[in-house]
Amino acid sequence: MSNLTITELLDKRGRGFLNLLNAFTEVRGLIDFSELITDHICYRCGSNKSFKELYEAYCERAALIDVSQFGGRSIAYFLLNSHFDTKMLGDIRYLELCDQKLDGSQVEGFEHVEVYPRNVGHMNSIIAGLRKTDNVVVKVRPGRTTYDIRVTMGLTFTIEPEPLIEKIMREKAQKKIILS
Repeated sequence: MSNLTITELLDKRGRGFLNLLNAFTEVRGLIDFSELITDHICYRCGSNKSFKELYEAYCERAALIDVSQFGGRSIAYFLLNSHFDTKMLGDIRYLELCDQKLDGSQVEGFEHVEVYPRNVGHMNSIIAGLRKTDNVVVKVRPGRTTYDIRVTMGLTFTIEPEPLIEKIMREKAQKKIILS
């Protein structure tokens, strides 16, 4: 776990991550990034202790939108009070904070940024444009499909058809119906 404060975490680790993201988007002239909206940035914790400390710190300094269990671990979704600025993708206002995986394989640090199209009808043309310069990996998961580009060991650029919060709210509504 890092002993950094939230501001230091964002400034020191987040800024390096954003530099990688900005470099990635700047060299992709085939893509109109104004067609994409940044959904969130993901920070993966290297231990349960790290998750608990960062979770508590973010609960004091950001708005907790949701915390859910996936694969036996907690994943929290926060609306940040301060945001990350990017050159081509605008502001990143949400943080996904992931607890350590059960197998202990997760490395501490920022891992991916997720974006979605302003118009879902443009999804195929955006993916086609990225396929001209990058290896796009399609990941079909229960409830959603993402399109991932591994930029570096520390950065995955993920395109999804909708904001994560919409998926979260839909799942919560389905659980309420089942429990009713």
